[in-house]
Amino acid sequence: MPKLPFPDCCGCTACRSICPKSAIQMRPDQEGFSYPVIDSDLCVECGRCGQVCPVLHSPSVPSSYVDCVVAQSNDRDVLDESTSGGFIDALYRYVLEVCKGYGAGVTFDGDFLPKHILTDSYEKAKEFRNSKYAQSDLSDLFIDLRKLLSEGKTLLFVGTPCQVAGLRSYLGKDYENLITVDLVCRSIPSPKLWRKYLDWQEHRHQSKVKKVFCRKKTYGYHSGALEIEFENGKRYAGSNRVDYYMKSFHSDQCSRPSCYDCKFKTKHRCSDFTVFDSWNPQAVVRSDLTDNDRGYSNVIVHSEKGREILNQLKDVVLIPADPEKMFEFTGGMESNSIQYKPGRKTYYADLDLLGFEVTAKKYVTVSAKDRLIERAKPLRYYIKKLLK
Repeated sequence: MPKLPFPDCCGCTACRSICPKSAIQMRPDQEGFSYPVIDSDLCVECGRCGQVCPVLHSPSVPSSYVDCVVAQSNDRDVLDESTSGGFIDALYRYVLEVCKGYGAGVTFDGDFLPKHILTDSYEKAKEFRNSKYAQSDLSDLFIDLRKLLSEGKTLLFVGTPCQVAGLRSYLGKDYENLITVDLVCRSIPSPKLWRKYLDWQEHRHQSKVKKVFCRKKTYGYHSGALEIEFENGKRYAGSNRVDYYMKSFHSDQCSRPSCYDCKFKTKHRCSDFTVFDSWNPQAVVRSDLTDNDRGYSNVIVHSEKGREILNQLKDVVLIPADPEKMFEFTGGMESNSIQYKPGRKTYYADLDLLGFEVTAKKYVTVSAKDRLIERAKPLRYYIKKLLK
C-alpha cells in the first residue's frame, strides 16, 4: 500500500471511493488542493487504494485513433455559452434526452467553487457549459456512478484526463453504458486560489458574485474573457492578457504539483473522446472553411463506441479532420506537462500572507500595452463585424 498522500497524487478520489472501510478522506492541504488522508484506526491494509491509483497503475490506452472531427453546434445559444464549439453539449443532449441516461459534469456550487454533479436533466446540464479554471470537487461521485452503471443506466462523464483515468481505474472494467470525455488540460489551480480571487473581486465591486463565465465570447471566440456579474448590477470582464487570475494560471506558478509531471498527457487516451479548442479550423480541415469566430471543437475519438455515438449526434456540424494537424496548433499541450517555475515555491505561501491582489501582482505583470490592447478590443470586434 502506498504512503498517502504522495507528491504525484492528482486528487482523482479513486482510492477514497474504493476503500471498503471508508478509511480515506479527501482533505485540502495548505494550498487548497485535496489529498487522501488515511485513518489508521479504520485502515485494514487491504491495498485496494494503491491498486486503483491511476498514477501508480495507468489504464491501458489504444494505439491508434478511431475517428477525428472538427465540430460546431448549430444552436446559437449553445455556442454562446460554450467554451468552444459546443460538441460536449450535444453529447449531453444525446445521453440525457435520447438514451434517458445521466450526465456528470462540472458546475459551480453556492460559493462558486467547481463541483462535479450528476443529473438526468438536460436543463441542469446546461450549467456544464463553459470552462471552470480550478480543480473540481468529486466527493462521492465515483461511487454513485458505479451504482448507476450496475443498474444498466447510460452515463456520460466529462473531466480532466486524470479524473477520467481515475474513474476507469476505480471501476476496474469497461462498461458499455459508460461514455467518457477528457479535455486537453493545461493544468489545475486550487479552489482556494479561485475563491480568494472571487473574494477580491467582490471587495472591488462592493457586491456578491451573481454569475461567472470563465470564457465569455462577448467579443468573439478568439477574444474570450473571464466575465463576472455582481448582484448590484456591476460587471467585470478581463481576458488572459489583463485578468490577474488567468494570468497567474498561464504563468504556471499556481498549479497542482502533479501537473508539473502529468502522467496523463498523451495523444492516445483511455477515454472515448478527447475534446479541445480548435483555434485554426481552416488549417485542420480545409482552407475554405469560414471561421465565424463563434468557436469550434477539436474531437478525437478513441473507441468504436465513441464512433457509433458520433454518428447519432444531432444539432452539430461534424467535419472530418486529421488529428496530427490538430496537434500542430496546441503547442504540445496534449503531451507535455507545464514547466515548473521558481515562483511556484512561494506563490501559495504569499497568497496566505499577502492576499490575492498583492500576490498576483508580485508574480505576474499586466503592462500598459496589455491594458491598451484590452480597451481596444470592443472597437476591433465591431469593425471586424462591419467588414464581413
